[in-house]
Amino acid sequence: MEPWRQYQHDVADFYRSLGMDAEVDVRALAGARATHDIDVLVKSKVGGQTITWVVECKQWKRPVPKERVLALQAIVSDLGADRGILMAESGFQAGAYRAAVSSNTTLTSLSDLRENTQDERDAAELGMISLRTAQISQRVRSLWPWASPLVSRGAYTHEELLEVAATSLELTTFIVPALHTGTDVRRYSILEPHMSDAGPLAATARLLDEVEVGLAGLEAKRTAHIAATSSRIERLQSNAMTCVELGAGKTDDPAAASMVHAMREVRGAADLVIASTPKDVANALRDIMVYLLDGVYLLPERGADEHEWERAKDQVNALIARGQVMLASVVKSYDL
Repeated sequence: MEPWRQYQHDVADFYRSLGMDAEVDVRALAGARATHDIDVLVKSKVGGQTITWVVECKQWKRPVPKERVLALQAIVSDLGADRGILMAESGFQAGAYRAAVSSNTTLTSLSDLRENTQDERDAAELGMISLRTAQISQRVRSLWPWASPLVSRGAYTHEELLEVAATSLELTTFIVPALHTGTDVRRYSILEPHMSDAGPLAATARLLDEVEVGLAGLEAKRTAHIAATSSRIERLQSNAMTCVELGAGKTDDPAAASMVHAMREVRGAADLVIASTPKDVANALRDIMVYLLDGVYLLPERGADEHEWERAKDQVNALIARGQVMLASVVKSYDL
């Protein structure tokens, strides 16, 4: 990237570090009389109102003359912007300073702004760290229902989730509160790998980056697991319906033996789903097993008629539907 363009991006990044919106190289922005190309357009909210600054960046080797100040003032006036800011590391001519006196034009440099706004930038960064930490805590909570002691049963193991959850807890309970009170956070070993060339805020931000990568991986596993669970519930429905159909109207031993085999298939499908879903979904699916064992399995012995078998099918479908509704409800409750 050319130095002058990099300078524009550095300026935009600076304003973003203060919590402002900054757009680089805005083309053909319409004013009252003309359109204008803007190096960096900065916007922020103050008292519910949008404040707009037009920033012109001069990566020059010589001081900026008065003419550039007057040109910027004309653009600011035509756009109805709140302030014009002329950025130059090479300084300004005396005439430029005189032209900016008692106006809404600021002449400065990126190095001066960084030095003069360090406290403000630290406050903005700490606010962002607090927000990200709260969001991570919420994401961790939404992952718990899908964890399992065995990876074959759940989307991921308790151990995998605990590693991320422990870091989230330490951030929420100790590190972020310490940053707010100005307490030294170097005593927290979890930050040590990130502090070799960074201060406490930057080190914490890097730790958050690391946690977010881990969370994204677990969330991808959860998404795949939810899809697989939905398919398993459909398989469970098919197996349960097969069980009902095998027993319908049959009372001889071969039919009973077929039902036993079908019940085993249902049990295998049910165990797989129940062991890998949140509690409410698992309970709904257990009701299917209870109904099959205490109801459907006994129908052949009672010589059930066709209407009873049809009612059994309806009941199985209703119980499966309840499990599917519970699964959808859990997914929705965590806004997945």
